Amino acid sequence: NITVSLWDLDGNKLHEISGITSNATPLTGNYTPTFNGWIVIKVRNTNNTQAGQKCWVNVTYTAPTSVDTRAIANIATSRAAIWTGNRGTTASSDCGNWEEGKLPGNTFSLVIPAYSNPAPILSTTTVTNFTIETGATLPLNAANLTVTGNVFGGGTVNGNGTVTLNGATTQNINGSVTIANLEIANSNNVQLISSLSITSNVTFTNGKIILGTNNVSFPSGATITGANANRYFVTDNTPSSGGSIVRSVGNVATDFPIGNSRYTPVTLTNTGNAATFSVRSFESVLQGGISGSPMSTTGLLNKSWLITPSFTPGINVNATFSWDVNDEGNTFNRTNAAVGRNPIDASNTWFRVSPNGAATGTNPYSFTATNITSFSVFSLFSATKV
Repeated sequence: NITVSLWDLDGNKLHEISGITSNATPLTGNYTPTFNGWIVIKVRNTNNTQAGQKCWVNVTYTAPTSVDTRAIANIATSRAAIWTGNRGTTASSDCGNWEEGKLPGNTFSLVIPAYSNPAPILSTTTVTNFTIETGATLPLNAANLTVTGNVFGGGTVNGNGTVTLNGATTQNINGSVTIANLEIANSNNVQLISSLSITSNVTFTNGKIILGTNNVSFPSGATITGANANRYFVTDNTPSSGGSIVRSVGNVATDFPIGNSRYTPVTLTNTGNAATFSVRSFESVLQGGISGSPMSTTGLLNKSWLITPSFTPGINVNATFSWDVNDEGNTFNRTNAAVGRNPIDASNTWFRVSPNGAATGTNPYSFTATNITSFSVFSLFSATKV
């Protein structure tokens, strides 16, 4: 069972195929390049439990009409630092552990291939793109990795060091990576193309994380710091679907620093059985909760939160909802408001789940509902009909 992949000289994976192969039934594939340039073919065992074996690769390709290999732009040398571990050590300063002897630097991409063993122990460094393939683990032990480009792959970064995204344009996280400590330091934001798992901490220094349809998951004990009205998780403004923040909630106030065009976080405290909650928001209030016609803007908050626990028996939650003054609809009275819940059923009905009361704070304003045991879509109303 082998994996064949095609890469450009900047360390970007262009194409990949995997499968069981033999002389009688070889693994075959096709790729149509979108550029003229060198392409590197890499072959490995798909699983790290397979023994080493001989492998023959037959390639048929169409070359450009002419290539001046004397031109610097056409030199067939990698522009990426690709870990091999050929010395059998973890020393990242040893050029013998890197393909073509190229060490990580701020003009190179960094690639940690699948099942790299041993893995490198990096010193603090800056790279352009960062690829950590599925099956690879990179320990950042008291070292920080700054990425100015995009993140690719499906591997794991652990240790007490930090991956900092500090690009000049929007950066993408493309692949279901797991990162212990992540810092967002990009005023142009970070866009998720795949799900993201954080095992220790996310720190917001500058910019937002745009979820799209992807979740960000935190295990029990993982934290979020630095979020505010300018730095938070942006959930899709689509009622029927979208990515969520997923956190374990027990009897400690747990923040979900989310919003759409404006910052509208939720804080949950669960005095019952600890559970995992998924939370997202959108900027409308619909008759069916996540579907149907919009409710009248009179006497309501133009904001909904979808809160979904992993289970409901034994859960008892106090929820604090926060909003911006610009989220308030016509005649919404924040001094006499209540939380409503829509069960997302055929009734198209919102039910009051808290007594009326006054909001606290000043832009953002907040309101707390206590002893919630049923979950779906929530919003705030000051109209007496709810």
